[in-house]
Amino acid sequence: NEGSIVLDNNFKFNHDTLDQGANLELAINFTNINDKEYDSSGYYISIKNLTTGNIDTVKNGVIGKLEPESFILINDTISTRNINGNFELLLAVNDEKKIREYTYDNNYFSKPFYVKRDSRNPLLDVVFDGRHILDNDIVSPNTSILMTANDDNPHLALSDPSTIWATLVK
Repeated sequence: NEGSIVLDNNFKFNHDTLDQGANLELAINFTNINDKEYDSSGYYISIKNLTTGNIDTVKNGVIGKLEPESFILINDTISTRNINGNFELLLAVNDEKKIREYTYDNNYFSKPFYVKRDSRNPLLDVVFDGRHILDNDIVSPNTSILMTANDDNPHLALSDPSTIWATLVK
C-alpha cells in the first residue's frame, strides 16, 4: 500500500491571508500511487495557532478504499469566525499508521495562513423623525426613532437582533 497527498490542478487553498469570518477553503488529492488497492483510512484536518502552539482538530474523516492509481478529493471549508492571528493548517492521512506503507512522509500537508482580526466595531446610526440630532436637541414626545447597525466586515454579519438593546432616559 502507498498513498500520497498530491498537489495538482485540483489543489485549492483559497488565500494565505483572510479577513476574520471568511472561510478557508481547502481541496487536495490523496492518491493511491501503488498498483494494489489502498485500504480505507482515516484523516484529520487541524489548525495550529502559531503563537500559542495550541492545535485544534476541526475535521475527522474517512477515505474509502482506493483502486490503484485512483484518488479522492479531500474538500473542506473551515470558518475563521472565532480565530485571528498566525495559524497553520495541518492535514494528515493514515496518521495512526493502520495501513502499512513504504513511507508516511507523503501523507502530510501543512500550510501557514494569517487571519486579520476584525478590529472595527459596527456603526450604529440613530435618527429621530428622519434626522440626526445633537446633544440636548429637543424632539417631539411622539418621535419615531430608527436605529440601523452596519458592519464593514461582510463575513461577520449582524444577523441577531438580540445583540442590540437600547434604553431611553428622560
